[in-house]
Amino acid sequence: MSNRHFANLLDFALKIGPRFTASEQDILEFRRMMDLRDDGFFWPGRGLTIEEDFENCEALQFWSKVFFEVAQSVFLREIGNQSNTQWQTQMIFFAMGTANLFLKAARMSGEVGKAWFPETRASTGNASIGVRH
Repeated sequence: MSNRHFANLLDFALKIGPRFTASEQDILEFRRMMDLRDDGFFWPGRGLTIEEDFENCEALQFWSKVFFEVAQSVFLREIGNQSNTQWQTQMIFFAMGTANLFLKAARMSGEVGKAWFPETRASTGNASIGVRH
């Protein structure tokens, strides 16, 4: 994934992330990532290093869910430039790949089962997940 695509993917994740903060730990993790991005931690070419950048399984689970939801949000045309549709397929691919990377890391941590999967709108069919009232 190019630097520009990663920056866009991270921007989308930070845009929708607050909708999926179900716990205090999620809120702290979201704020941590926002601060890292705002402080220039993700300089061009830096990207993510799961082993170094994420200290616990809860963080991996949270970001897995958020990146799956980014893919769903792009698919449903909830985020991004809708006047041009040429970017959507590629962004969904990047979001799903990143979500699966976090999913595998969470499973490999040994803190969740090998069948663990985040509860997302797509996995549950529940369109109200992430809707704040």
